[in-house]
Amino acid sequence: MLRFLTLSLLFAFSATLSAQTADEVIDNYLEAIGGKEKLESLQSMKIVGESASQWGNSSMTVIQKAPNMLKRIINAAGSDMTFAYDGKTAWTINPWQSGGKPQKIEGERAKEFENQEMADPFLDYADKGHSIKLLGTEDVDDKECHKLRLKKSDGSEMIYYFDSETYHPLQMKMLMTEGQAKGSLMVTRFSDYKEIDGYLFAHATEQFIDGNSMFKFTIQSIEVNPDLKNEEFKFPE
Repeated sequence: MLRFLTLSLLFAFSATLSAQTADEVIDNYLEAIGGKEKLESLQSMKIVGESASQWGNSSMTVIQKAPNMLKRIINAAGSDMTFAYDGKTAWTINPWQSGGKPQKIEGERAKEFENQEMADPFLDYADKGHSIKLLGTEDVDDKECHKLRLKKSDGSEMIYYFDSETYHPLQMKMLMTEGQAKGSLMVTRFSDYKEIDGYLFAHATEQFIDGNSMFKFTIQSIEVNPDLKNEEFKFPE
């Protein structure tokens, strides 16, 4: 009986250390990208950049407003394609379909927008119902990284790789559970970190699906806390 109790206490102590270490990684990460107080003050953003994919190159403008409003405008071949979410309704305008009229996005595709949030998922993660677990270390491009699993309140899971020296995220992996790529492994790489108004942003992102490069995005400018009206995200009636 004593041996069983001793082992139980050891396992409990080990789990506590692991949780504390995971929290230390996240605390260092949040500090590296601006600090908790600074991150809590981030209420809106406007990002302008260039994207490249198997469908060609395009310019992209993204605006976001807390808690989860989003609008993405992609200019390709001289025409604008819009994807947006106003907190309740996901919608799109495709100049090559439906006569360019606004269309609501429903079903699994809508969930991709509904599950997004502007705030960093690690900021006050426990209050959001998320959990984290440290999975050890692993090299990414010859850099030792802390490998950490984030399980969100909706059941989705992502594996993040934080540079053990800078605590910058270098990579994120997740199994796609929705959309056309459902069942595929998505790997997102982050690089070219730059400071903007006290916040640190990765200015280069590349996404791979099952090992194939599908999308690259290079940020040209970021505007922090611009004055965005809710109407800018609303579905055009």
